[in-house]
Amino acid sequence: ANAAYDQANTANTKASSGWNQANTATTLAQSAYDQANTANVTGQAAFDKANSANVLAQNAYNYANTISGSSGSFISWIGNTANSAFAHANGSFSTANSGLSLAALAFNTANSGVISAQAAFDKANSANTLAQNAYNAANTANTTANIVSSAFGQANAAYDQANTANTKASSGWNQANTA
Repeated sequence: ANAAYDQANTANTKASSGWNQANTATTLAQSAYDQANTANVTGQAAFDKANSANVLAQNAYNYANTISGSSGSFISWIGNTANSAFAHANGSFSTANSGLSLAALAFNTANSGVISAQAAFDKANSANTLAQNAYNAANTANTTANIVSSAFGQANAAYDQANTANTKASSGWNQANTA
């Protein structure tokens, strides 16, 4: 019974350790999830800025293309400047799109971590329940063993009393027979 009790205690300790690990994993996964959300918000802000810059650059490009006048070099300069701004805005837009894609990937990875951490947490809870059941069974066996030990002690005492009574009866019989 003591061995079963010790086994149950060991299982309970291991289950508690697993439960603690699962809690740590859940905390870390939540942190990753929060970070991914922050990256997603930041990526969306960069995307919005790039879209805004793209609209402004397109407007400047369109305006530069519509300017007419006698100075061809000025118009050409404006057109080149607008084209450069447009290319720069497109580069910003592409970078923001990449950032948004990375943020979405981080978000999905964090979600996967949360799901895995929850599964580990559930497993640890299940192991803890099993360990508790084993602990309870070991306690029941220990209590039963104590009751059996007590009954055995009482039976031995009754046996000793019967032996003493038998010895006295035998002695009395011998005295009666010799008289």
